[in-house]
Amino acid sequence: MPDKETVQIRLSGVANGDRSELSAIGELYRKAGSLFLHYTEEDNQNGRVTSIIKISPDGVLRIKRHGAIETDLTHIAGQKTRGTVRTGAAVLYLDIFTEAMDNQLLAGFGTFAWTYALQANDQHIGAFHLALNIAPLTLPHND
Repeated sequence: MPDKETVQIRLSGVANGDRSELSAIGELYRKAGSLFLHYTEEDNQNGRVTSIIKISPDGVLRIKRHGAIETDLTHIAGQKTRGTVRTGAAVLYLDIFTEAMDNQLLAGFGTFAWTYALQANDQHIGAFHLALNIAPLTLPHND
């Protein structure tokens, strides 16, 4: 299996009852048992955003997003972790309560889903359920 592959990414989710979906082409890397997913998207509000998702062999999920707004979130099933959101000079610290994670990835392909709640300054921000689907990129054939 190659260490780097171009893949099709679909990230679908429900945030406070609102559904969303993102499709993108990205790069999947494998290193020391971890999976790294790197992709770029255009956001209407924030411009170009680059995301790096790391899934460790022990199930820890880390998401870093870089753009006008930068985020650093770590998810561990059944645990509370700390995350940050940076906008210019301001930093917002988040408490992340990851309720469940479901890793259905095989050799980096398949679905990874997680459910969590966010708080900032002891205030509930929202409840989220996300599903990340990673598939090999298939190019159309010109027969």
